[in-house]
Amino acid sequence: MVPIFKLTLDVPNAKRLDIAFAGLAAEIKDWTDLWPAVIDQIEKAEERAFSTQGALTEHGEWAPLSPDYAKAKRKKYGDQMIETASSRMRDSLTGHTGETIEELEPLRMRFGTSVPYAVWQQMGTKKMPARRLLDLTEEDLALIRKQVQRVALNKATRLGFAAGARTGQGDMSRPEATALGRSILTGETPSPFETTVTFP
Repeated sequence: MVPIFKLTLDVPNAKRLDIAFAGLAAEIKDWTDLWPAVIDQIEKAEERAFSTQGALTEHGEWAPLSPDYAKAKRKKYGDQMIETASSRMRDSLTGHTGETIEELEPLRMRFGTSVPYAVWQQMGTKKMPARRLLDLTEEDLALIRKQVQRVALNKATRLGFAAGARTGQGDMSRPEATALGRSILTGETPSPFETTVTFP
């Protein structure tokens, strides 16, 4: 059976996105250095979603506000785009505020907002249509996939250089180090390390 690394982006009321990688990526047991790049990509997608009122998300433009609520909102906040009256939700999903959720572990991460009313925007209610705040597109998914591949190659290269130094091959080129690292990660070449090598 070929080992698989699966990156799952599970967002309430949005398409569940699974990106599966066989081989090299499946052998890596710590993705901590990947998660900031994934979060950065999600934050860029969120900035785009808020600035276009959902027009450039997977499900498209957010439903307009009801006339009564739009009038009350304008009176309190002035002319503001949908979902940006106080900027509280937007800021928590596009930057790093006290309400931004970031939990990073070797094989999983969690990102979102603790703004209490965000869930109603994402899910919708009987009286209000869903306006999906987190709604990644296929293009977003492709960019995240590239980040996974980049991190996997970097890990393989670093492992190759470390293994080369351990075995007296300190003068190897970057492509040679990458090939050696790949080979060790996929089990084709025995590792010269007695325990798992971790990288900062």
